[in-house]
Amino acid sequence: GDTTLMDIENAADLNVGTVSGDLVLQRVKVRRLSVSGISGGVTRTDIGAESVELTSMSGSVEYSGPIAPKGRYQLQAHSGDVRFVVGGNVGFDLRAETYSGRIRSDPSIEIKGATTSPRSLRGTVGDGSAVVVATTFSGNVIVTRR
Repeated sequence: GDTTLMDIENAADLNVGTVSGDLVLQRVKVRRLSVSGISGGVTRTDIGAESVELTSMSGSVEYSGPIAPKGRYQLQAHSGDVRFVVGGNVGFDLRAETYSGRIRSDPSIEIKGATTSPRSLRGTVGDGSAVVVATTFSGNVIVTRR
């Protein structure tokens, strides 16, 4: 079934998984966050973490929140969209890829040194201090601001 976790703070590491159903995390502040789902979407809003790994086999993945300097954010879906909603002004190195979807980025996000193809986008936003990897096999990758 669907699961919602809210208002978790100061835990060093948080590992969450689900087999069937959507998984929603809200207002979570941890050092390292790892979330995986087999059948269902993975949504994170108002997250604060230095390292985030979100994966879903059959469903969309969304991260919305600030990113930490030198942080690493890895979002992956096999069959679904990947949406990265940037909060704050921390720069990041971006690698976005899809096999059979599209890549879209908000025009307000200036991506320097961008290399693009119909199915991939790589470049640097700001100082590039954090790393964002967003990939999906069958879906779109969307990078936008709050």
